[in-house]
Amino acid sequence: LVQRAPAVGERLAQPVAPRAPRVESVAVLEALPRDDPPGVRVEGREMRHFPDTDRIEIDDATIRAFAPDGRVTHAMARQAIANGDATEVQLLGGARVRSITPAGVPVELDSEFLHAFIDTERIRTHLPVQVRHGSSMIRAGGLDFDNLAQRLDLLGPMRGTFPPRASGLAK
Repeated sequence: LVQRAPAVGERLAQPVAPRAPRVESVAVLEALPRDDPPGVRVEGREMRHFPDTDRIEIDDATIRAFAPDGRVTHAMARQAIANGDATEVQLLGGARVRSITPAGVPVELDSEFLHAFIDTERIRTHLPVQVRHGSSMIRAGGLDFDNLAQRLDLLGPMRGTFPPRASGLAK
């Protein structure tokens, strides 16, 4: 500690003041790579970019994420917080994500908070969530959903409705 202390009379570096956020009304953020068509499109009533942390806050957010195989995932929330390239998005307030699995089954997630990882097609929440997968519906205390691996880990308590399969039951 003594070796790192400034010498007598030496001036300390002054802290840099944080830069003010840039605010845009009715804004659109696109993170669409030139060499690969998939990407993310984020729209909102108002966006605030905080350059010090490269975070973006979006009010009344609507998000479309494009997968390499052509699937489109739609998300919406009253507010979203994203990193600069929109590969990680936290959806706050009335969060809803709709997508189609690689097998072609529709999936819909509803919660007050959803944390989406766009590149890896994962969604997590620690708050109560409602999941619709095809014609099945599950309510749970939280989830970790990996769309690519087709894995859904639910946190209790849970309650679900699973309609019977049509094949082989009715004759």
